[in-house]
Amino acid sequence: MASCSLLKANDWNAFSVILEVSDASGAKIEGAKVQSSEKNEEYTDTLGRVVLFYTQTGFHIVTIQYEGMLTKQVKLKLPDDADKIVLISLQSK
Repeated sequence: MASCSLLKANDWNAFSVILEVSDASGAKIEGAKVQSSEKNEEYTDTLGRVVLFYTQTGFHIVTIQYEGMLTKQVKLKLPDDADKIVLISLQSK
């Protein structure tokens, strides 16, 4: 019997939320650090986006940081925010 392994197999049973991070002028921010209450730490891609996966329903706090910008925290509520794109605008320091 053959077995297979799936990368991020838990993602199949998870809620996903896309965060899109930009500056005050609307320019997408690549490389912003995104840390969630479930200990996920990701960085935004060239489109300013990052996909977060959660296995638990309820409220989750996400912290977004980027050099020269004020740190911002947002609250996600799952399953209400699942499969949505949440727009985040960071302000300059």
